[in-house]
Amino acid sequence: LGISPEAASKGLRALAQAGLDTRSALETLPAAFKLATVGEMALEEAALAATGVMNAYGLKVRDLERIGDVMAKAGAMSAASVSSIAVSMKYAAGTAEQYGVELEKLGAVLTLLGKRGITGSSAGVAANNLIAEVYSPSSEKAIKAQAALGVKAYVNGVRQSLDESIDSIKQGLSKFDAQSQGKLLEDMFGKKGGKGFYAIAKATK
Repeated sequence: LGISPEAASKGLRALAQAGLDTRSALETLPAAFKLATVGEMALEEAALAATGVMNAYGLKVRDLERIGDVMAKAGAMSAASVSSIAVSMKYAAGTAEQYGVELEKLGAVLTLLGKRGITGSSAGVAANNLIAEVYSPSSEKAIKAQAALGVKAYVNGVRQSLDESIDSIKQGLSKFDAQSQGKLLEDMFGKKGGKGFYAIAKATK
């Protein structure tokens, strides 16, 4: 693999801290090394990033290469580094999994945010707020904003996909002027989330 003994030792220690047994940690090293190489990250950092997403999504060791590929693709297609994408994933993966947003879709959202210069923890918080507030509005203002826009994240008890929900928000916003759009988005998602949604809407016209 071309991994130095010191790097391998740190990587294995990180994987053990993430809850992997020795056999699983050894099986994980190749995927972690690949991510570290592509993302110009320390092996330890790559191992922690990949296993963090794995645990958040309830995935298996065999899925680590897929996780690394999603991170690498998001980094390559946006202005964000792979390391920055890893930070974003840490903030948003748990909520994404909770509401059925697939890993690849989360990667696509972070790519769009990265293209608009929203990266790292800012992108993670924006993506987390976007997903959480679409499916479970946390305030009366957010509920009223969704009603004003005609957003329906659930139809007959069935959760709509994130793409369908984003489209319904965009359609609702088209009925309002720019100032009102900004206020509605801030009411729904907060300042960071509102800017994040605006960036996604602009990138998906």
